[in-house]
Amino acid sequence: MIVKHITVGFAAHVDAGKTTICEQILFRAGQIRSPGQVDDSNTVLDNHAIEKKRGITVFCGESSFDYLGTRFHILDTPGHVDFAPQTERVFRALDCAVFVVSCVEGVQSHTVTLFRILERLGKPCVFFLNKTDRAGANIERTLQSIKDNLGVVPCTVGEIPDKCAESDEEILESYLSGQLIEDELTSIGSRFLMSRIIFPFVSGCARNGKGIDELLSLLQRFVNVDRHNTTSPSFYVYRVTNDGNGARNIHANILSGSVSVRDEIPLYGKISYLREAMSGKLIPIDKADAGMLCVIGGLNDLRPGDLVGQGEKFSFETVPLLSVGVMAENLDSLHTALKILEDEEPTLCVSRDSRTGAIAIRVCGEVQLEIISELLRDRFGITIAFGEPQIRYLETIATETVGVGHFEPLRHYAEVHLKLSPSPRGNGITFSSDCTVNDLPQSFQNLIETHVFEREIRGLLTGSPVTDIHITLLRGAYHLKHTDGGDFREAVYRALRHGLEKAENILLEPYYAFIAHVPHSAVGKVCTDISLFGGECEYPEPQDSFTVIKGRAPMAKILNYGDDLRSATSGMGYIFFTFDGYKECGNSKEIIEKIGYDKDRDPDYTSSSVFCAKGAGFTVKWYDVESYMHLK
Repeated sequence: MIVKHITVGFAAHVDAGKTTICEQILFRAGQIRSPGQVDDSNTVLDNHAIEKKRGITVFCGESSFDYLGTRFHILDTPGHVDFAPQTERVFRALDCAVFVVSCVEGVQSHTVTLFRILERLGKPCVFFLNKTDRAGANIERTLQSIKDNLGVVPCTVGEIPDKCAESDEEILESYLSGQLIEDELTSIGSRFLMSRIIFPFVSGCARNGKGIDELLSLLQRFVNVDRHNTTSPSFYVYRVTNDGNGARNIHANILSGSVSVRDEIPLYGKISYLREAMSGKLIPIDKADAGMLCVIGGLNDLRPGDLVGQGEKFSFETVPLLSVGVMAENLDSLHTALKILEDEEPTLCVSRDSRTGAIAIRVCGEVQLEIISELLRDRFGITIAFGEPQIRYLETIATETVGVGHFEPLRHYAEVHLKLSPSPRGNGITFSSDCTVNDLPQSFQNLIETHVFEREIRGLLTGSPVTDIHITLLRGAYHLKHTDGGDFREAVYRALRHGLEKAENILLEPYYAFIAHVPHSAVGKVCTDISLFGGECEYPEPQDSFTVIKGRAPMAKILNYGDDLRSATSGMGYIFFTFDGYKECGNSKEIIEKIGYDKDRDPDYTSSSVFCAKGAGFTVKWYDVESYMHLK
């Protein structure tokens, strides 16, 4: 009898051993006859040809099994930094994460990034200290590495009662008096684990299975989740796959209620099938309850990261910071194939220039480009070439302004007035309306809001996406006979562009936060280098044998600094990076000239408006347009 469902995700820097741990878990649960090995390309969860060839996890693997009355749903996440957006989306589906850290290498750069994402999401985690059998393995040094780089102090399972007692005087008193029974200790430990107050760890060796039983016992005993107390179904989409025959598989975590085959999901269609992943196979099921992972068929218009049945919308921290052109013999076929891949990985953001047909995508790095090339060749038979990757800049405004747009060719009519206001960095594009329904029906106001968000707003300086602007609908006009939805789309596009023409525009560049561990003698050099990059350092923190330097710097300048640092310190210094948002570009003029965007030669983003006189439409440039507007 299944008492509870829990979803556990395994996360680590690449090659730490998480896939091998998952194999051992499935073996002990009786799901497979023998645990596979990554080096032998026979693991259950890394079952894609690309993963077998490269020996790394590229796509999230999933499986379910029963253990002591608990249905475990496990997710093996990619460990390479290039696939961090996928891993972050998967993290939202977890009840608990298992962080795998090698006892030889300790905490590595991407471990820091992943841990910070979990921290932001408020997800609990336990640690598995792996590779204790390897030469140079040191558990105490690894625990210190976790403390220094992640800011938490892991404890053994036996130490959980002591850690809980240290954090609560009432618990301490009961604990010292011997009044707490085992079930109460488990309940308290579970509460502290799920609240991220304690971080238990198990050590062992994934290759020979040492420590795996202890890890399973820890998870089964202490990971407990209060599901939403409602019968209304809701679920989170953490992955989308296409089976090659036109069918889309929606990989979902059921958050509340349940879903069954033939259920109608408003806005998205009817469920045609349900499946549960077990040991590399998708097993048909009739119903999926809260807490389960399942694969749903028959639903449309859902993408990874979507939430169904609840009002909250998710935002994601890890975003591609590089843009790259993609070339092939047949650009139409390439565009179609890339849109299918974008359905599975929405951060690709495939774009196509309407004038030249040139295609561009967004990526996180070179390894992702290699994977995309292999996917296009193997799945679609398309051979491609990439242009030189470029850093993805953004644009915003420094001053408030009002943009107006009018679209009135013969038998069409719409006018829109929008206020554009600077927003705090990282807010993205937001919208509100100061227009009353007496002046413009709500249906048209909703339509205007839809058009604001339906495509990127392209900036004037470099053609980069615009961000951190609040858009307020001030007023709008329509015609009872001649207005349709497309007219408001054209008016909105023109009003946005017109507002940018009048504003003070700013170029933004991505920044990295960093943590550097360097010999004491290298502190001056590192601080000087960071200053030359246009970055800033916090006050250095001397430790026993090294100094910790934290700060932030432009990605473009510091991206390859790790190699220089290791060379300058004879391999003793190293640096971790995490994305730290966008900040005003320090060399805007140079970048603008290099990109060479001409705002007046972009037909898809015009700031001119169209008016009608004597039965014919005519165009008015942005600098004259306000005097022609019908609304004042």
